[in-house]
Order: sequence, then structure tokens, then C-alpha cells
Amino acid sequence: MADLAKLLDVATVVDAASDSAVLGASVTAFMLGGLWYSPLLFGNMWFNLSFPGRKMEEVMADGHPILPYAVAMLTSILSAAALKVILPASVQADPVEAAKAGAILGTYFAFFSLSVTYLFASRPKGLIFIDGLYHVVRLAILAAVLAVLA
Repeated sequence: MADLAKLLDVATVVDAASDSAVLGASVTAFMLGGLWYSPLLFGNMWFNLSFPGRKMEEVMADGHPILPYAVAMLTSILSAAALKVILPASVQADPVEAAKAGAILGTYFAFFSLSVTYLFASRPKGLIFIDGLYHVVRLAILAAVLAVLA
């Protein structure tokens, strides 16, 4: 792994965020989110588990929909930049190895962390898999696209 000091240096991560490969990977991950949470994949199940008995119109009236999308894009950029900083050059040079590394990081950190939080919050177990696996796939795609575009 890369030097931890580089990851802790905000300027290094912000500098990496301006890289075209990071931006391309971020857009790809953002598009994954749109597909993942659409009715084509898990959108209906996710909505019913997240907001039982409510209608989409009611939920949308609770807040402006732009905020979650803006935060999702920003976190995709920062996640891709952090991956660029911490993944060794040998991994970044191979899209398959990069995808494996992203999936491993997603499993160990995102999936497991969400699992604990959701279980203590008594969230439906189906949400653990929908949201947790989304982050595993998201980090795998971020890393793989970074490797392809590098």
C-alpha cells in the first residue's frame, strides 16, 4: 500500500481529484448508482425496505432531491482520488487487479461497516445487501476504471 501520509494529506487527495481518470471513474460510479437504485435493479425493493408504507411522492416532498445526488458525486470523486493515492502502481496498471482491490476494500470497510450500523439500527436485512453490495461493486468499478483510464 502507498504511504499513509499521502492519504492523510488532504492536498494530495484533492490534487488527485482533478485527474481525468479520477473524474471518469467517478462519473462511471455515479452512473452505477443510478442503475443500481433504479427499478431495473434494486430501486423498488430498496424504496419499500427504506420507506415502508410510503409513496415516492411523499418521500420526495420531504427534501430537495439535488442534495443526495451532489453528495454522491462528490464522494465518488473523493473515493476515486483516495484509491488513486493508496493503490500501488502495479495494481493501478491492471484493471482486473484494481477491481479485485476495490472489491476487497469495499467488502472489508464499506460492507462490514454498514452491516454493523444497520443491524444496531434494526434496519431491514435486505438493505444491508442492497446498500453494502452497491459499495463493494462501486469501489471495484472505481478502481478498474481508474486502471483503464490511467
